[in-house]
Amino acid sequence: MKNVVKKIKIFCPWWIKASVARLKRTGIILMYHRVSETEPDPWRLNVSPKNFDEHMRVIKKYGITVKMQEMRMGLSTFNPAHDTIAVTFDDGFADNYHHAKPTLEKYDVPATFFIPSYAMESRQEFWWDRLTRILTSQELPKLFEMVINNTYIRWNIDSKSEVRFNFTDELPPLGSILSKNQLFFFSWRLIRPLSFQGQEKAVEQIMSWAALSSQPDPIHLPMTLDELRQMANSRLFEIGGHTAHHALLSAWPVKAQEEEIRTGKQKLQNWLNKEITSFAYPYGDYSKDTPGIVKRLSFQNACTIIEGPVKRGMDPFLLPRFMIFNWDGDKFEQKLQEWLTQRE
Repeated sequence: MKNVVKKIKIFCPWWIKASVARLKRTGIILMYHRVSETEPDPWRLNVSPKNFDEHMRVIKKYGITVKMQEMRMGLSTFNPAHDTIAVTFDDGFADNYHHAKPTLEKYDVPATFFIPSYAMESRQEFWWDRLTRILTSQELPKLFEMVINNTYIRWNIDSKSEVRFNFTDELPPLGSILSKNQLFFFSWRLIRPLSFQGQEKAVEQIMSWAALSSQPDPIHLPMTLDELRQMANSRLFEIGGHTAHHALLSAWPVKAQEEEIRTGKQKLQNWLNKEITSFAYPYGDYSKDTPGIVKRLSFQNACTIIEGPVKRGMDPFLLPRFMIFNWDGDKFEQKLQEWLTQRE
């Protein structure tokens, strides 16, 4: 019997296989961060305004575009006639308002924006952007020696080296020679699990070491509260939670996670006078307890950064997303076609 099934699968026409796959799939979620041409961009999060315009033009040729609220409802419905595509943005950068919003309105594409509430209150440059500015924009002292996250580090810095970082679990040994790019990555990794106060202290310590005096470009900053309210009042846009301080949740105790997620949600609801029902895990990171916390706090869905299509019956608190890079329209269309026909 197994051989018969195997032969049927082999000789089954592609269009039948695609139709069967479509019955399981409801669509895909796309993850953007920034619509900007700012440099440096160590994580490749920036999509240029020109390419973003091409992306939205391509999207209109495929499926139905929805906010996360509608994507969540589609998990339990049967509609083989079309796929759904959800456009999402993490972190609430000012360029989302100034560059992404006009293009989304031009093509009538809905989008969901996941907002860490403290960023809106402080309008302060995100700590990782300050770290990028400190460690990649100038000649640095030759010795980097300090304690970060209870870890003593002493590295020699070669400001002229262009060596990129490797995603490794091991910190370089004391006395290693690092490029500015490598110093950025390993410092980022040490700072990321800290509390908000710990992150601020560490970045200030590094800023003092580097003797940095430059100011951030306003486009690097988060949206203003007024801009956020304008977004929330649009029929096209949904505002979602992203914790209060963009926390690495798996590094925090359960009670602290709950407080961080609850605070972020309550702030947004108070400002916008709207129920916040969608959530995205900062850094795509969570512990085994986090999805349950998000559910208890009356969210209805949560996005990860695990890549894959959204399928019927999937856990609404572990939804996959595809990361979008600065592709031109042709490359983006090729990727979109691949994702919309992905079977597994």
